Amino acid sequence: MEVLSGPVFVLTALLALAGVFKLVRPALTSGALRAMRLPSRPALVRLLGLGELLLGASALVTGARPLLALAAAAYLGFAAFVAAALASGAPLQSCGCFGQRETPPTVVHLAVNLTAAVVLLVAAAGNLPKPADLLADQPWHAAPFVLLVLISLELCYLVLTALPAVLTPARSR
Repeated sequence: MEVLSGPVFVLTALLALAGVFKLVRPALTSGALRAMRLPSRPALVRLLGLGELLLGASALVTGARPLLALAAAAYLGFAAFVAAALASGAPLQSCGCFGQRETPPTVVHLAVNLTAAVVLLVAAAGNLPKPADLLADQPWHAAPFVLLVLISLELCYLVLTALPAVLTPARSR
């Protein structure tokens, strides 16, 4: 089960990061929710962002099974939203996840959310080492592990924000 520790760190940090963006810039998520005819007040989006931030950070720090299961449920909720947006054909400029314009929901976004949910569910069902114990067992004071987590976090962020912009011109040809 230790093999899932890195991905769990990345996915819970990604959840917390998305929460920060919703807290700071709720307008895009609010617009995406409004386009899907869902409650969309900025205060509600900020509350959602705060929940994501707290859940992601708590799951990252503690590795507690119930929190990992809740994080998986959050990713399933995001996947359901993306799937509904794709199916509806609603003209969404952005899903609002990371406060960026021109990041519409894509099949890649759906796949990332579903994969994240599965990884977190498996981790919640398994027996992961506590994050503090895992970091303590790493060589060089966990610097290589933390660096790999940060690089993976950045790559996930780019897949969700930059890749749609790259794929959009290819789809319109």
